[in-house]
Amino acid sequence: MNAISSAENMALATAANASGSHAEITRLRAQLARERWRRVRSETALRTRIEHLQQRCDQLRLEASEATALRQRLQAFESGEVFRETGRRLHELEAVVAPLREAAQQRWHLEKALREAHREALTLAAERDRLASECAALAQLHSEPVSDCSGNCDQCVNEDSTRCLLYLSSDAAPCAPQLVHYRALARRLGFRLLHQAPGAVAPETLPALLGCADAVLSEEGQAQGSSGRLLQRHCSLAGKPCLRLPAQDQAAFALALAQLATSFDRMPSHHDART
Repeated sequence: MNAISSAENMALATAANASGSHAEITRLRAQLARERWRRVRSETALRTRIEHLQQRCDQLRLEASEATALRQRLQAFESGEVFRETGRRLHELEAVVAPLREAAQQRWHLEKALREAHREALTLAAERDRLASECAALAQLHSEPVSDCSGNCDQCVNEDSTRCLLYLSSDAAPCAPQLVHYRALARRLGFRLLHQAPGAVAPETLPALLGCADAVLSEEGQAQGSSGRLLQRHCSLAGKPCLRLPAQDQAAFALALAQLATSFDRMPSHHDART
């Protein structure tokens, strides 16, 4: 650039010396200034173009690098290396998850066993309480000696007991051994046991029987279906307790007697109420 300027100055000087015209020198200087401006603009445009090309080259190199990486990944997929690596990682994860799965299953089984044990414990506790109540009732009822039964129920000295208990059992014989024992248990708690054999209670006679009784004990199997519903309805209308008992279960019978005796302690008897 300096070399060009020196050459131009020399040319101007030569031209000035040759022509000696000041106007010509001014014109040449103006022309030189314009030429310099055009060259500056051209150089600026070239630098801008070079920068753009450099940026484009950098972008192309980046794209080429990405294309190379993608090509390598594609080759890895095509060669099966990726699948083998994925399989290896899955195998490692399975080795880690397997103990966790087994531990979760064991925990589920333990929780299930714990729930079952809890339910069984509640059932056993309820059975224990029931048996304890029955044992207490039996101990209370057996605290006094049982008098012998003569077998003649119509002339029984205990027929004047305060309260009457209607007992619907599956034992047809009025003085069967178990029934004799039931009568003795009822006497101790102040009940006169009125026994009715299976099939002896007709629907039309049931209200009269309930009118003579203070409570009803019915063995399971004695009153079922419509007859059972009829008995429950009559007892509810008459306001008489009606308890269902397992067949031939002395402990349940004793417990029911104890419950009735406790409930009647603060209530007037049926015969007292009638008088």
